[in-house]
Amino acid sequence: MKNDYLYDNYRLAEFYDDMYNYDDDFELWKEYIKPGMRILELACGSGRLTKLIVENVNDVIVDELDYSKEMLELLKAKIEHYNTK
Repeated sequence: MKNDYLYDNYRLAEFYDDMYNYDDDFELWKEYIKPGMRILELACGSGRLTKLIVENVNDVIVDELDYSKEMLELLKAKIEHYNTK
């Protein structure tokens, strides 16, 4: 059973990455994120920003939190995919 979300795009978890496939906001975030930091990403969705952080900043730990179980499942699948490379 799917959750009843207030934000309709969470109902479309399988299409979320295609709908929000951009990285221009990372330029702002990388000014504040430094190597060795531990980051809590609230409303991480499917991990779009998490992926950019881990790929571009050395020695960071990112903890993700999201209301949507479906989004966290997508994020978990991405993490497993990248850890096997």
